[in-house]
Amino acid sequence: FDAWIRFDSFPTTTGHRAVIWSSSSASITTNNIEFGVRKASSTTFTFYWRNKAHSTEYRDLAYTVFDTSDFTGEYHHIALVRNQSLGAFYLYIDGVYIRANSSGTLYITDTDVTYDANHNFWLGYGAESVTGTGTLEGYLDDVRITSDERYTENFAPPSGPLSYQGSSPSSSGGSGSPSYADNAGIATVAQGL
Repeated sequence: FDAWIRFDSFPTTTGHRAVIWSSSSASITTNNIEFGVRKASSTTFTFYWRNKAHSTEYRDLAYTVFDTSDFTGEYHHIALVRNQSLGAFYLYIDGVYIRANSSGTLYITDTDVTYDANHNFWLGYGAESVTGTGTLEGYLDDVRITSDERYTENFAPPSGPLSYQGSSPSSSGGSGSPSYADNAGIATVAQGL
């Protein structure tokens, strides 16, 4: 997953979350997964990963906390990359890899990500009603979901619209086969999608 994201606001209560994307169902919640932001303090936030299949459902993706004022009202490129063989998730912000924790672990691991035909893919919303989790207040642009491990090191974020299926993967930062499609250039208001 990668996209340009502009936050208009963040959750107001420390510990509360806003969903960037989810694969979820309101009625069959066993395999619900989501990626979003969590309010860390009155002025900071971090990114999180949730998988309902784990006893530790919510896990921070970044050791670093970010100042909400640096991310409010301007676009930032966010990439969440998964190495399928390791089950490893890597987070990049504006092309820079963000370490998962202070002990030097470079990523979080989740090998229990499964497809569930009962789920829908949501942008800015999670179908399951969870106390402390709300919708994304902001905008998503140039959303791209690919099947390959698009980024493996720091990179220059795309400066133009993301490539469409059939174009050279190297033209958009990738290195795998062009097994993807996207809706480049479509801005989506993610409030209550």
